[in-house]
Parts: sequence; C-alpha cells; structure tokens
Amino acid sequence: MAHDRTAFSRSMTSPMGKLLWELKTKVDEDTADRFKAITEKAGTDVAGALRDYVFKVVHGESETDMAIREANARRERMLSTPIGEALKESSI
Repeated sequence: MAHDRTAFSRSMTSPMGKLLWELKTKVDEDTADRFKAITEKAGTDVAGALRDYVFKVVHGESETDMAIREANARRERMLSTPIGEALKESSI
C-alpha cells in the first residue's frame, strides 16, 4: 500500500535551499520492502525518510524539523504584526 502524499507537503526547497542534488544507493529487495513498510507506517515516503536522515547526519536535525522550526518562526513574526494581534484577540 503506497501513500499518495507525505505527512505534509512542501515545495522542493528546504531551509537549506533548493533540493537539486540526488543521492542514490542500491539495496536488496527484502531490505527495500522492509524500509518502505517502515516509512509507510511513519506516514512518509522513502525520499522523505532518506532526506531527513541525511539532514540529521549532516546538520544535526532532520529537514522536517528544520522546516517546522522555520514555519514556527514565520508564524511568530506574523503574530507580532497588526494582523497577528487581531487574530490573537479574536480567538478569546
């Protein structure tokens, strides 16, 4: 059973820039099947899991965590604007 979408979608850019460089490897069929099952259970896909792993090894945090941190920073900046203040007031 394959997922048609990842846990949440984003463009092919990341907090570190455009995602242009492809990394490849080959594994045996059983390993591939088991890894695909693990990613499906986690609600992601093979590419997203591999990307998160590479970012974790290289940068100390996954690409997903970087994207979440960046989105939260944008949200906090927005909430400090007049629009954000109005949103805060209306949620009381």
